[in-house]
Amino acid sequence: MGMALQRFLDHVFPRYCCFCGEHLRQSIFRYLCDACAAQLIPIREPICKRCGHPLTFDASCPRCARYTFDFEQLRSAFPITRYSRQLIHNLKYKNQTHLASDLAQLMLCNPLMKDFLQNGILVPVPLHWRRYFWREYNQSELLARALAAIEPSISVRLLLKKAHHTRPQVGLHSQARQQNVKGSFRLNTKIAIDRQAKVVVIDDVLTTGATINECCQTLKQNGFQHVYAATFAQTVRFKNSSLN
Repeated sequence: MGMALQRFLDHVFPRYCCFCGEHLRQSIFRYLCDACAAQLIPIREPICKRCGHPLTFDASCPRCARYTFDFEQLRSAFPITRYSRQLIHNLKYKNQTHLASDLAQLMLCNPLMKDFLQNGILVPVPLHWRRYFWREYNQSELLARALAAIEPSISVRLLLKKAHHTRPQVGLHSQARQQNVKGSFRLNTKIAIDRQAKVVVIDDVLTTGATINECCQTLKQNGFQHVYAATFAQTVRFKNSSLN
């Protein structure tokens, strides 16, 4: 879209920050002002090399001590805070699909994410058709396609299908989450991809990792050799974490 056309559309349909309501005139984001964007503190080193959890310099990873993962590495751009949670909630539950482009832009502003996603084939965590029918979109797919629209080296393939309808993960403890999604994903055999390619399962948020790990396990079981994962945000609740 040309700058002149963009200015005209912004004049006719003014944009406002989704947090503070400020009229947006100049910002690298479409629906987020620079001041509110600055409240999103990116995850930086030191982090766990496996799951991307923030660490203090002398700490081991508390998440990897509790769970076993099938991905080679996972990276998240932000910890779950009031701001990152609200962005995800608005995209996921309030039909604000236009926010996907800003979430993608925010992710790629984090150097850890930009390097990690480069040359990757993004595989969105799928929704069962019943939930898709109710929600009318898959927020993980929207995020993946928004990332690919910004970064030319990224592509998107719907490699996975949700074979079984499961209850929402919200409110379940870690073991129940694992049992809830166990065996619920299948490979989309209509899509042919080199099993040596770099595939990155992508979702909006990582909590225990049960859902995203089940997706990675399905890909590994079907011969994919280089399976990674990425999320916009992840839950950080441990005493030895550092978000600064």
